[in-house]
Amino acid sequence: MTVTVSEIRLIKEEEGRSTKKRKEEISATVEAAATAATEEEEEDHDHGNDKFDGYHDDDEKRPWPELLPDDIVFSIIKKLPFLDQRNVKFAFPGWSSTINADPYGPFHLMTRYVGPVQMIRVLDPIDRYSYVLTHIGLTHIMLICSTKHGWLLLSRQFWSSFFFYNPFSQALIELPNNEQFFGTICFSTVPTSSQCIVLVEEFKKDHVKIIFCCRGDSKWKELCFPLENNHSFSAENGNSVFYQGKAYQMAENGKLGVFDPTTKSWFVHNNPNAGVSEPQDGINFLVESGNDLFRVWIDELLLYSVCVYKLDHAGHKWKETRSLGGRCFFVSFNPLCIETTEQFRGERDKIYFSGQTILEGSFIYYDVCQARMSYPLGAIVEGSFYENTCWILPNWDRPSPEEQRWF
Repeated sequence: MTVTVSEIRLIKEEEGRSTKKRKEEISATVEAAATAATEEEEEDHDHGNDKFDGYHDDDEKRPWPELLPDDIVFSIIKKLPFLDQRNVKFAFPGWSSTINADPYGPFHLMTRYVGPVQMIRVLDPIDRYSYVLTHIGLTHIMLICSTKHGWLLLSRQFWSSFFFYNPFSQALIELPNNEQFFGTICFSTVPTSSQCIVLVEEFKKDHVKIIFCCRGDSKWKELCFPLENNHSFSAENGNSVFYQGKAYQMAENGKLGVFDPTTKSWFVHNNPNAGVSEPQDGINFLVESGNDLFRVWIDELLLYSVCVYKLDHAGHKWKETRSLGGRCFFVSFNPLCIETTEQFRGERDKIYFSGQTILEGSFIYYDVCQARMSYPLGAIVEGSFYENTCWILPNWDRPSPEEQRWF
């Protein structure tokens, strides 16, 4: 089911429906959820759990939404799908502080074209509604290069210019022009942060080229590092990631390259795979999560075999693991990147893949603890593995005009 998104308010509606009518529908939905939540509270009270001390005489003059304590409001919100949770924030502003802006984890995002205009489709994997972001202001072909914290790093005309875009708040941050062809690309943190760095790595036969741009820079900076024979480095099937202030890149032969933007130095760990059974001919994803650096290897045919490693800092070596520390990973193949959450649908230690199945909203995942793939009944992986698609965490913050200026 596809519904239209109006600005950031995610209105599930037919065109032409009035604001008054929308608010009436939202109120009706909330009142139904409130009735169910209140019945639960009364049941808890009957069992001796006093959570609400009743109404007072002066409460008759106040709107009913303001009379509910936070625990009942939270019970109501839990009964609403993500779409209605967002709408409630506008219908009942007093509840905003109680509503979690990201209750479920990431959306599955895909760009598509309707005539000459590019549109963005997001799929909520919880209620399985598909939303179309309209009036996004993107009229040229845009390629997704990377994603983090609800921001997309996009390129125009095949990597000739870059900008950040938040599809939920529609904020846009332009980067300085650079006409060079780029290799792997990543960024360190939200682009509104003074610590944000955009980094590109190109790997040649005899050198590594690092091109980077820090928040406040009006130009890209370029560094070249010669490679000695024993430090040859090739990294076609893998991503770059920032971890503890440094940019890491996995080579096809297992070496681990590290760029330190503070000291502007590049070095290579030659044998981080010592002691592990090294898989061949696959894709290596590096994942920064909390204080850990993970490596997720996936076979070239995708999803027939998955291996997960965690970096041991003592010897700077990979060790195979059956745990993500309770977290869930969300793998995107175009671009090559991974989002992380503490949990997803109450599940832990799972790796979800961006290729949707024929059951809309059903995704294949890998259970790390049990080391096995899970395919929904009747699932067939679609070609969206290879399209302009990714996972993205909803970020509704509207940056100030100053924050939207890179320099």
